[in-house]
Amino acid sequence: ITYPPFEYLEDGKTIGFDIDIASEIAKRLEKELEIVPITWDSTFDMPKDIKIDMIISAVTGTEDKEELADFSDPYYILEYMLITLSEAELVLREDLKNKKIGMLTDKPEDFSDQYLKDFTIETYGDVILMIEGLKNKDIEGILISIPLGKSIIEENNGFFSIIEIVKSERGYNIVFLEGSPLKDEVNSILEEMQEDGTYQEIHDKWFAIIK
Repeated sequence: ITYPPFEYLEDGKTIGFDIDIASEIAKRLEKELEIVPITWDSTFDMPKDIKIDMIISAVTGTEDKEELADFSDPYYILEYMLITLSEAELVLREDLKNKKIGMLTDKPEDFSDQYLKDFTIETYGDVILMIEGLKNKDIEGILISIPLGKSIIEENNGFFSIIEIVKSERGYNIVFLEGSPLKDEVNSILEEMQEDGTYQEIHDKWFAIIK
């Protein structure tokens, strides 16, 4: 529970986007939700001393992991913002064509080559260095996930401007033990939440940007 805004502790209480999604799922299943903080890794070796029905923890389900566990449909598609300096007076994505755009080292893989082809991507191992690169005009924009970008925008009021919000090709999935009947039930609930607007309400609570 150390990954805000998805799950984290505040005043001793576990809160976050994932927690709200899980709570709504439990409500519609007419079950009581119990949050159990655990430590686990990419081997998906579930703890043996406690019963876990599902894991929601900003996990990306991939084909190579499907032999280890079952995954829900994506409940969140990772969104990025393309931002630049306000003083640069760039207002359209096309204004950044063929210009240097910063991204954290492992993030270009979240996008198709087609989307990135118009930019010259410069990778950074640290978000602070990337922001400094933008401020120093070593690069002319950055592509950064909304959770990080939201904090940057709100902490530097008026200093940066958002060119666009774009969905990446990376999603987060809920994890189940292999063969769990909960998978189909949860997928149906996620679809219902999209249709009735509940999902959007939860999404906006955690990811709406104060400009």
